[in-house]
Amino acid sequence: MAERYGPSLNSGELQQFEVLQEDYEVGWHLKALKMVISPTQEEQQSQKVAVQNRRLAFMNRLIQDGEYFSEDAMRMRAPLLHHEYVGQFQVQKFSGMDFQATFSIIDLERYYHSLLLVANVVMNFSCVILETSRAKLQSGFLQKCQH
Repeated sequence: MAERYGPSLNSGELQQFEVLQEDYEVGWHLKALKMVISPTQEEQQSQKVAVQNRRLAFMNRLIQDGEYFSEDAMRMRAPLLHHEYVGQFQVQKFSGMDFQATFSIIDLERYYHSLLLVANVVMNFSCVILETSRAKLQSGFLQKCQH
């Protein structure tokens, strides 16, 4: 029961199971549930280290596979960031055929969407500036009319 319904129990309800704690399986589930409900400082640190180790192991696996951090993969994931940090420093010698072979439709579509996002941000910022300047002009005009 503690295995199935344990995560939905509160600490008071878990205390009622402590009578059965001598049973290995029940004791193990109670210990795990108590750790989730009110972890000690040591258990919190242990969980933090376990998460960091999982992330490190996953990153090492990505590095060993050699695809995630490759030049092409980074360019496909974030074309604008790639250009800003890497691409602008690379010498590009493209003939028409090389360009078509290097960039797929997906690359161009991602680049297009990135450009749309940037344009949207710039447009919103411009609207804020225009609205602010309009409000200042209007308040200045009202002050002049009152004097």
